[in-house]
Amino acid sequence: MSKILLEISVPASGKKYEILVYDYMKIHRIIELLSQYVSETSHGLYNVDKETILCDSEGGVLNPNISVSEAGIINSTQLILI
Repeated sequence: MSKILLEISVPASGKKYEILVYDYMKIHRIIELLSQYVSETSHGLYNVDKETILCDSEGGVLNPNISVSEAGIINSTQLILI
């Protein structure tokens, strides 16, 4: 069990976030937590949506049912929350 630093861009809010996650966390849990945080801190500019996805820096959609390590995500990986 190790922690991984992620850089996540959120185009809807125009912001970037750096977060630490455990390598065993499922992608869908990261989407849930980050969506909620962005929604709360954007004063309504970003709304939580069931269809929110997490993509790699090349636009490939990450499978929400696998873990961070299963997705091959390593430290300083850049992701996009759409």
